[in-house]
Amino acid sequence: MINASIFSLLPGILVIIIAYKKRNIYLGLIIGIITSLIISIFVNIFNGNYNIYNILLNIPKVLIKQILDPFNIGVIIQVFIIGGFVALLLKVDSFKVLVNKLSVYAHNQKNVSIITWLMGMFIFFDGIANMLIVGPLIKPLAKKVNLSKEKLAFIIDATSAPIAGLAIVSTWVGYEIVLLNKALIENGITGNPLFIIIESLPYRFYNILMIIFVIAIIIMKLDFGKMSDYQTDEIEITPEIIEDDGKIRYAVIPITILIISLFGFMFLDGYISIINSGGNVKLNISGVIGMFGEANSIRVLLVSSSLGLLSIILILKVKYQFKMKRQAKIILDGNKNLGQIVLILLLAWSFSALIKDIGIQEYLSSLIQNLNNISLLPLIIFIVSGIISFATGSSFATMGIVIPIAIGITTSLTNDQFYIVLVLSSILSGATFGDHCSPISDTTIISASAAECDTITHVQTQIPYALFVTHFCFVGYGLVALDINIWLVNVITVILMLGSLLVIKKKKRNKK
Repeated sequence: MINASIFSLLPGILVIIIAYKKRNIYLGLIIGIITSLIISIFVNIFNGNYNIYNILLNIPKVLIKQILDPFNIGVIIQVFIIGGFVALLLKVDSFKVLVNKLSVYAHNQKNVSIITWLMGMFIFFDGIANMLIVGPLIKPLAKKVNLSKEKLAFIIDATSAPIAGLAIVSTWVGYEIVLLNKALIENGITGNPLFIIIESLPYRFYNILMIIFVIAIIIMKLDFGKMSDYQTDEIEITPEIIEDDGKIRYAVIPITILIISLFGFMFLDGYISIINSGGNVKLNISGVIGMFGEANSIRVLLVSSSLGLLSIILILKVKYQFKMKRQAKIILDGNKNLGQIVLILLLAWSFSALIKDIGIQEYLSSLIQNLNNISLLPLIIFIVSGIISFATGSSFATMGIVIPIAIGITTSLTNDQFYIVLVLSSILSGATFGDHCSPISDTTIISASAAECDTITHVQTQIPYALFVTHFCFVGYGLVALDINIWLVNVITVILMLGSLLVIKKKKRNKK
């Protein structure tokens, strides 16, 4: 491992500048990868390692590792399956009936946006599953009312990770239980990880405020920042009268199979993982939620979406007499943009791996190692977690890096478990914030793809919203440091945020 250095920040800065200025995420990532390689060469030479050949050989090694990584392969296959699933679903006549029924309520941009927000709330147990399911299903309605791809991508992205991060039963909470339990044991702290996590939920300001922010700007019909450039003219649709012959079930069945099997297999896969590792399965609340943390979310998503795909294939074959050759062509047509998505994901994953190799995690983590002000600790950790998540493009990796360090610092400063609760919340909030802003995050790339939106445009339109919400997170952690009741703090931050939105709306109206 190369020594941690402030220079490890340079590749990420270049990626952002080039991607923004040239509106080319590919060019930005390639230059970021080359810069990482140059830094790696210089640091190795400085440390006495003059074997340039081996250093250069690291690039193809990293690329091959990302291509062969089981998780990455699973994500790519998953995108392909969901793309095929939706393409076939659109060919089912009863899907038009289903969309028509929804059109009664989703007859304008505001209502379609609210339905998207509600669907995001409903599929709460995994962030990637959320956007892969919600995006393709809501897209036909969004196109009918002329809702911009940029706004749809934002709503999809902003109701995936924030929801999963607050849900008691989700892959996020399960993963947190595993990390927190280990950190508590290492620091000699007794306590139930699940109870600590539940206590931390009201302090997760970014998640809470972002969810409220989304529904607020929908109801207010307010866009600002870069998103204002992509406002589209409202199209009020009148639902067509389509005869409902009872075949609507042919559209509902595949969707239901996908969602229910996803939820069920999460438990089953987690259960099997615990048994195989020699652990004890506990059927209490903590144990059941812990199963989600042990489940392989991508593997489960592959199985459940494959079942959904198989069901729609059978329906088209039996009820609509679609030949398999025709269905195969529809699936391929539904994935015509898969090559671009795969290339961006592979470049983003490779870049993330390279900057980790030159020590960005160690450098950023070192920024919080010497903190000794317990009152400011949550705010500082929120900021550092956001930077790490932004730089690496992974909220899960950020939690894995920061939780052991932050819990260790907290326990060295105080025995008060309240601060463990507070610090844990700031880690997750910061990780979610950084992930939302990062152009190399897989969730950013997938949510943009789900809405058929350009990745950089999605980042450009989403960052002003994320930064706006973050201002009130700072207020929240500042008020908590003053020992103000958490429920009152949440009320204050929400009122301040909504008040600020009203001021922005009034200023925009006065400019017209």
